[in-house]
Amino acid sequence: MPAGVSVFVGREAELQVLRRRFDEAAIGRGGICFVLGDVGIGKSRLAREVAESAAQQGARTATGAAPMTASPLPFAALVDALRHDIEANGRDRLDSLAGHHGARLARLIPESGSDVGELADDAESAPQLRTYEAMRAYLRAFGTSTAPGLLVLDDLQW
Repeated sequence: MPAGVSVFVGREAELQVLRRRFDEAAIGRGGICFVLGDVGIGKSRLAREVAESAAQQGARTATGAAPMTASPLPFAALVDALRHDIEANGRDRLDSLAGHHGARLARLIPESGSDVGELADDAESAPQLRTYEAMRAYLRAFGTSTAPGLLVLDDLQW
């Protein structure tokens, strides 16, 4: 075994449950799973194992984590997952998934280097609603019939 690589042990039953749920999602029966437990028992590692397995099967995967902060940051884990998706697959993927909403989502990731300029609808009364609609469009297109999607959001308790 290469140095720095640890063996995944002790969570085979949970791993199989999550893999079965992913297999169901891959044939159109999507859903949501929560991995709960005490600190340090391997929840993040379990989720990472499932994501790696899904990626090996051709799934689109993205992982995000909420930072531990003094005050909550709504949607931080989702924005982090979006950031990792852009880093791994480029801004073109964002535009292909979110369509005309891509510029709005790119504004959530300033380090992406995208020149998004001012959005015409920002002067209107509901920019938060449009950001919600943009994220919704992205997530709806994230998984398709030819490439299922797996989104892992970690540390949501923060």
